[in-house]
Amino acid sequence: SDGSSRMMAIGVDSGAGVSVIPPEMCTDYPTIETDASRKGAQFLPASKGATITDLGMRELDCSISGQDRRLRMKVCSVRKPLLSVAEMVDTGHEIHFLQSGSYIIHIKGGNRIPIRRLGGGFVIDVEVKPFSGNRQGHARR
Repeated sequence: SDGSSRMMAIGVDSGAGVSVIPPEMCTDYPTIETDASRKGAQFLPASKGATITDLGMRELDCSISGQDRRLRMKVCSVRKPLLSVAEMVDTGHEIHFLQSGSYIIHIKGGNRIPIRRLGGGFVIDVEVKPFSGNRQGHARR
């Protein structure tokens, strides 16, 4: 990808233990080695199929509903990016799936992220900013 922002629909997945992104997406961001990827860790996808190898992590600088956020996603051979409901819950969010309009809310901050219905699933719309290389002094979420 070039140096411009791009929109990405990320699936909101209650079956995903971790948030994941395919290796060919957001390639301007470096893949950071983790203990798991160094060991060649593998995990089973929610759907039937081969195990997925952990290739590392990308920390994406994003704008979600006008809020600047950093998304930490595992890089692995999945078809599309997925946001783990379990990780969201573990980081202090509630996820509401409603016929009238689904959303994620940060319990402490009160920030809401709308969830859009897409076919039989749910997605959030995320603007991924170009990789700036500036990683110093960023608060880890």
